[in-house]
Amino acid sequence: MIDLFNSLLATLDKHGGTASGLVIVFSAAWAAWKFFDSRSREEVSREYNNYHQLTDELVRGRGEGEDARKTPMLNGQIAAIYELQYFKKYLPCSLRALKILKESWADNQFLVDEINVAIENIEWKIFIQKILSISFWIIAFETISLLINQVTQDTAHTWYSALIQPSFAPPNFLFPIAWTIIYALLAATGWLLWDVRNKKLLALFSIYMALNWSWSFIFFGAHQLMAGLIWVALLDIMAITLIIKSWNILPRVSYLMIPPTIWTLFAMALNAMYCYLN
Repeated sequence: MIDLFNSLLATLDKHGGTASGLVIVFSAAWAAWKFFDSRSREEVSREYNNYHQLTDELVRGRGEGEDARKTPMLNGQIAAIYELQYFKKYLPCSLRALKILKESWADNQFLVDEINVAIENIEWKIFIQKILSISFWIIAFETISLLINQVTQDTAHTWYSALIQPSFAPPNFLFPIAWTIIYALLAATGWLLWDVRNKKLLALFSIYMALNWSWSFIFFGAHQLMAGLIWVALLDIMAITLIIKSWNILPRVSYLMIPPTIWTLFAMALNAMYCYLN
């Protein structure tokens, strides 16, 4: 264990600039998240009240008395339908509500036409939001992967190449391709868990990613074959646990995690053979 820590420290010392860059990136990301989270919390209550006032106006109209509750007040209804499109946080809820109201107001073609336009706009906005959000996750994951590779690439070309290679070891050019695909799938998994706010599964995934990203420092940076084998075994246990836990709750998470798990199981077998041969 002492040798492992000494090797890790030596690696960080050798690649101090890149390691410092990683620390800065993580620190900046954490500070940015805290800032935006604080600002978001300040707006939650106000947005919640405004949205529910708007939905009440949508259903009841902006008139007064019994007639306002029985007869749609077109001006108020149309304004409310239009304004719903600008509550980004509640777009999925607005979409469901408008589809229900569309059926309830089928006899009022004017309102139905306005609702159809609003539904089309909201569906497009939701689609763009998802594309931008998942793109951010993929870029972030690929960037972290690239930075880690920069730290460990020197030993990958020297120490790793000098190891006795297992017969089933893939060619070196295949690893960047495979890991790029794997990290895109993992980014999609993280985005999906964050989108549904499942804290337990998100915690499991966070532990999994910590193990995933740190393995390179242990195997390539510290040259610890046995420690790397133990680490990747823990990684696979976490991956399988996440697949099982999410299978009935969020099956898409399970499906996304299957290819990375197969790859890291292969990596574990490869790591075990390196231990045996070297």
